[in-house]
Amino acid sequence: TLLTNGKFQGNESGEVQAQRAYAQVPLLAIRNFKRALLIGVGTGCSLGTLASHPFEHIDAVELSSDILDAARTYFGSVNEGVLSGNPKVTVHIADGRNFLLLSENQYDFVTLQLSSIWFAGTAERYNRDFYQLLKERLAPGAVVQQWVQLHHMTRKDLAVIIATLKSEFPHVMLFFRGNQGLLLSSMEP
Repeated sequence: TLLTNGKFQGNESGEVQAQRAYAQVPLLAIRNFKRALLIGVGTGCSLGTLASHPFEHIDAVELSSDILDAARTYFGSVNEGVLSGNPKVTVHIADGRNFLLLSENQYDFVTLQLSSIWFAGTAERYNRDFYQLLKERLAPGAVVQQWVQLHHMTRKDLAVIIATLKSEFPHVMLFFRGNQGLLLSSMEP
């Protein structure tokens, strides 16, 4: 089990199926598989799942080198060893927002798999400024996925997140299973 600051981030048993599903659901809406961006590596399970699909290149951004070390050392069985030399994956130790600010790449798919919104530094990935920045880095037809943990969140909190996302992306869908949510957004239907 991977914990950061006492918060569950993933494991190699019960959550693996959900982590893989969250990486695969958005792929149903993607038309182009040239370049993907994953922000928040965790155990690397979602990254390994993405790497098994026909993306030409995947940028993986993680703030903590210790998380990357743990994913590489203890979770290779669930992430398909993706952090040990997969040629189409480039790992960046950086803050996701700063990475986007400095990047000139255009992405066909962006997935945000950060810790819960109530942890310090995470909420800034749910605001209009971030969504505007994200929109600038999207290729035509791109899809954005954002994971939201629904427990410990009121309906009003979720409505604010969705309304903020919708203020920048005209097409937004919410999928949920149990207390986990998946927001998909795009500029096109």
